[in-house]
Amino acid sequence: MDGAHVDPFHPTNFRPHTEIKMNVIDTQQFVSTLPTYHRSIDWDALYKRYPVPDVFANTRWKWSADQIRAFQNEQFLDLMKTGWQNGFYQRRWKAAGIEPGDIRSIDDITKLPTFDSDDIKKDQQDNPPFGLINGPVRERLKSMPTKVQTSGGTTGKPRPTMYGPIEWEMNGLTMARVLYICGLRPGDVIIGFNGQAVDDPSQFLRFVADAKIGTTATIKALRAGRTLEFKLPIVSSSTRRAPQR
Repeated sequence: MDGAHVDPFHPTNFRPHTEIKMNVIDTQQFVSTLPTYHRSIDWDALYKRYPVPDVFANTRWKWSADQIRAFQNEQFLDLMKTGWQNGFYQRRWKAAGIEPGDIRSIDDITKLPTFDSDDIKKDQQDNPPFGLINGPVRERLKSMPTKVQTSGGTTGKPRPTMYGPIEWEMNGLTMARVLYICGLRPGDVIIGFNGQAVDDPSQFLRFVADAKIGTTATIKALRAGRTLEFKLPIVSSSTRRAPQR
């Protein structure tokens, strides 16, 4: 009709721009068959079993000794199942006369033979390049992102250790819990440990590892331009004491 006018903003005529034209990224929807980090594990299940720091502080940190022991026992027995699937542990345990089912609880942990770095070196020499202790690495790499971290090699050839997503996340989560319980919060920058300057995360971890058990370390951190101090009790894994700020 001559003179007719269509109002483009009338609800019956308006169409969002995204329905008319898709950008380059939206037109290329490909599904990867490669092992990607964020799809490799069930993150909700991970954080349910291993709570993030603030949830941990309000739940598991307040558990009774009996609750903690029961959880440790559950974790230990799960770990034993994993161990029996690993050639390194299978050989050592069978050589010590241990069979599946002999270890019934965490109270039996003293029955397990110990090993040291020399045993790991020999394992990796006999079963290069990763040794039996790291499991079926080549097969796992097909479906699981894996990080390789080596020892410093100060006593010989650097020893590789393989970390999957769960192991790598647990490394960070464990330290984050400790620092949160001590009073540090996201955004804080650690600058000192027992009077020594901290220049990078690995240096801080070395300071913690070298600290004497039974002492209380002082951590200095920057928060919004202010320098704060926090107390970190240095204890063995079998000792639990509330930190003080």
